[in-house]
Amino acid sequence: MNLSRQKVMDGIRSKVETNSVSTSKANEKPSEKITSTTTTIIADIVEVNREKKLVSVKGPSGKITVVTVKNPALLADVNVGEQVKVIYYDAMAASITTPKK
Repeated sequence: MNLSRQKVMDGIRSKVETNSVSTSKANEKPSEKITSTTTTIIADIVEVNREKKLVSVKGPSGKITVVTVKNPALLADVNVGEQVKVIYYDAMAASITTPKK
């Protein structure tokens, strides 16, 4: 997960989701499928806990999510009421092979 401060003039929260799928070529063994989703939201900061490296953000749906920040330096000048850009990366891979006899 990536967290960065975002200067947004209109204060509107937003969400953008991007999906990608890649598959093996026809008749290629093993058959594989990789799916990834990137979700980018502009969210309002509603709580900052620098000691525990946590930020609570309110996204475009109104849901409050607690985000763990790996780099505590990012929290140095983040305050309640500001907006941040949060990027989530989800990926899944599957492989289908012939069973061993």
